[in-house]
Amino acid sequence: MTHEKRHFHRFPRVGRVIIEHEGARHETELVDLSLKGILAAQPQGWTPNSGEPCQIEMQLENVDTPLFMEAAVAHCDHQRIGFRCLHIDLDSITFLKRLVELNLGDPALLERELSSLG
Repeated sequence: MTHEKRHFHRFPRVGRVIIEHEGARHETELVDLSLKGILAAQPQGWTPNSGEPCQIEMQLENVDTPLFMEAAVAHCDHQRIGFRCLHIDLDSITFLKRLVELNLGDPALLERELSSLG
């Protein structure tokens, strides 16, 4: 039996991710996202180290406005990279909060996740 340590629900989403790291741009596909970070397919030719800072731009399917966050590589394995959000602009977090709220369907769960961000 697997015991999840996650405090944040993750939601699968279709979208494009652009990762800026040390002056290079890597484009890939979004796997899922949460209030605390994202999981993306590993771009070909780039294997980052844990903790490396990146700028993330996400263009979600059926959403006109991109989301932006400053992130750090949390893990890189099985052709996927997890990013931990370090900073997110107000417009992006407002949209992300609404997306999580719609997916959770329970305001109490959303409030629990928001209080865990602090």
